[in-house]
Amino acid sequence: MKKIPLNRISIAIVLFLIPCLLVDCTCKKKRRVRVEVKQKVKEKLLPGRIPWDFPPTGTRSKVGEYVLVPEMSQWKSNLESDNPKSRTYLYCYAKMVKPGVVESEVDYGNLNKSLIPNSLIISIPRLQMVKTGDIVLTWWQTGNEMQRAIVLNGSNSRQPVVRYLDIDLNNSATDDRTGSPLGMATYQLEENSFVRINDEWQPGNKIAVQDSIWGTVVSQIVNIADKKVLALGFAGKLSVYPIEKCKPMPIKPKIMRHQTVKFMDISHLVEGRALYSLDSAGIVYVTNKSYEKKPVSFGYIIGGK
Repeated sequence: MKKIPLNRISIAIVLFLIPCLLVDCTCKKKRRVRVEVKQKVKEKLLPGRIPWDFPPTGTRSKVGEYVLVPEMSQWKSNLESDNPKSRTYLYCYAKMVKPGVVESEVDYGNLNKSLIPNSLIISIPRLQMVKTGDIVLTWWQTGNEMQRAIVLNGSNSRQPVVRYLDIDLNNSATDDRTGSPLGMATYQLEENSFVRINDEWQPGNKIAVQDSIWGTVVSQIVNIADKKVLALGFAGKLSVYPIEKCKPMPIKPKIMRHQTVKFMDISHLVEGRALYSLDSAGIVYVTNKSYEKKPVSFGYIIGGK
């Protein structure tokens, strides 16, 4: 058989095409992997299932009651992403429309309804009554984001006056109504818009969690099942932890002057010393090598080393 000689042009064409073919194969492989990842996520999301290793649960919420749930458009778009576990989840209020066995229909307002897995739903039962000094779970009622609050005036037990505990006390923003620093502003809650936190393992309470990277981080309980804790952490990241790695933060800590404490700094606990407390406002002032005097709200501080 007669050999066909390759000239310089032929060789150049071959050398040009080989990398193109390799790049094309690599791109196709990457696209296939992305599709497979999305398919795996969607395969797991049967009714009541979520992307995290957490079981389907029931709900105690009744028709017409307020609930706290992930924001609708954010929840839906996160589920379509390549990695829903890495996304931010903003918890806001909605109303229960139709409770289900493992998922329920909720109304976000303006007829924006959606099915939400029950494991992600925090119930707010009707007809809650509180007194001055109680800690409640509610939402920022001039906005919609989930908040804990301390009751400053409980004379109207179903519409108490509160200070929110999850707004940074060093926030420079001011309240539009009063001009007070946002972290010190007071608000009157609507009836049926809050639930009293009276159990350290109750949804809404804060927990300290052992983390391999950051040490001890602070998160907020969303749900507990099968000895697992589903929690909302720094920057709105949802995670699941073994319950034995979690320690509830005191709802109303009893901190003495000069006592050694641990308090949250950005996302994790650091050591310091208490200067004094304003228990009625839910604030402890602390100091350490980084802060001469720092106010810390209840839920972000614990006594002892």
